[in-house]
Amino acid sequence: MSLDLYPLSSYLRVGFSTQFGWESGMFDRTGDYFIAESASVGFQWPGRFTPFVEGLAGAGYMRRKQATGDLPSGYWQLGVDAGVEIYLAKRGYVSLALGYLHPANLFFDQQNLMSVKADTWSLKVGFGI
Repeated sequence: MSLDLYPLSSYLRVGFSTQFGWESGMFDRTGDYFIAESASVGFQWPGRFTPFVEGLAGAGYMRRKQATGDLPSGYWQLGVDAGVEIYLAKRGYVSLALGYLHPANLFFDQQNLMSVKADTWSLKVGFGI
């Protein structure tokens, strides 16, 4: 789940995103979960169809459950998104974006920084006002 806020949104867009995710469809203290914050800066062409491109950087905390116990880790990510916002009303819109992310993890118990071997692509679908 993600909540995004764009305090500056003209031709230049500046945004913040808070993300939270958990295993099993409901918050369960015995499952995996994460919480993160990211910031983005980009450009857009305002209109009924508003194409945009933005770079983002973020960090967060993740707890993974393994058979031997918890595996707490911090992580960071750098990425880029490109997409379009389609305005259905004066303020209501649907947002579609394709993104590329490069993450890395810091495992607290092992005290080492490991980069995930495979970068990832993302598909984002959102609704906004």
